Amino acid sequence: MKREDAYTLHDRALQYLRETVEVAKIEALDGGAPEEAAEMPQIAISVQDFDTGTSRVALRVHTLDERTRREIEEMRERGMIPGDTEVEEIGPVWAFGPQDPVSPVQPGVACAHSAGSRGTVGCLVRRGADLLILSANHVLARENRAPLGSDIVQPSNGSIGRRVVAELTAFEPLRAIGNEIDGAVARLVIEDVDPTMFNNVRVTSVRTAPLVQGDRLFKFGQATEEREGTYHEMTSNQAIPMRFGTYSFDRQIVVKASGSRAFSCGGDSGALVYDQQQRAVGIVVGGNCIDRTFVTPIEPLLTKLGVTLA
Repeated sequence: MKREDAYTLHDRALQYLRETVEVAKIEALDGGAPEEAAEMPQIAISVQDFDTGTSRVALRVHTLDERTRREIEEMRERGMIPGDTEVEEIGPVWAFGPQDPVSPVQPGVACAHSAGSRGTVGCLVRRGADLLILSANHVLARENRAPLGSDIVQPSNGSIGRRVVAELTAFEPLRAIGNEIDGAVARLVIEDVDPTMFNNVRVTSVRTAPLVQGDRLFKFGQATEEREGTYHEMTSNQAIPMRFGTYSFDRQIVVKASGSRAFSCGGDSGALVYDQQQRAVGIVVGGNCIDRTFVTPIEPLLTKLGVTLA
C-alpha cells in the first residue's frame, strides 16, 4: 500500500488501542476489576517502509494469547488494520538499564540479597580461583544479618526475570561506631559475567596516590547511573542511618556533586567510584542525595576481604 495510507492506518489503530485502554481504566474505577485494565494486551503497531515506495502495517505482541487474538480480530473487523496484517509474537520487552535483568552481569547493575533491598554491583574481584561480586555489606549481607552462603539475586527481589547470580562469601561486620569499610563479597555461580562496567568503563587498577580537593571522580550506579563529582575531604565519625540501625564511619571519602545533579542516591550503594585514569577509588556507602556522597576507600576494603580486582 502507499506510505501515506499505511501511516493513516497506524494512527487510526493507535488511537483505537489508547481509547480501549482508557475505557478499561474507567470501567475499573466504576466497579470493574482493576486487573482487567492492567492486563490489556500489549500490541505494538509497526509500519514497514520498502525501497519500492510501498509500506506495510504489522503488529508486534508480547503474547499471542486468546485475549490478544480477540483484540486483533476486533481491529480487523473495524477496519483498523488490513485483513492480511502480519502479527508477530516477540515476548516480554524490557528497557535494558542498570535496574533490570541483564546478561552478562556487569559492575554498575542492580543486585540484592534474596531477602534485602536493591543496591549496585561495584566490581568483580578474585579470591584464589573464585570470581566474586564486590558491593556494600548493607546490600549483600543485610547489615550482618545474612548467613554466609545465602543467595544474591539480580536485579532485585520480586522483579521479572530475577535470578540467583552469587552466594554470600564474606563481609566485614558493621558495628555501631568505628567502621572504616562497608563491604561484602559474593561468589558468582553463573558464567555470563563481564568485568566491564555498564557504561563501558574498564577499571583494572587501584589508585594509590592521595586524593586532593577538586580531583574529578566518577561512578555508575543502578539508581542514578553515570555521574561525576569531585573529591572534597576525608571524614570520620560520620553517622549513616541504614535499614536496621545507624552506623558511624571513619576515614571515609567525601565526594561533592558536580553541578545540580546528585553524585549518588538510594540504590547506588556499592557502586564503584573511580578517577579520570579509571583507577578504583572506593565504593558508595551513603549520602544525602543532594551534594554529598560517602565512599569507603578501596584499598582497605580489598585488604580486609582478601580479594583483588578482576
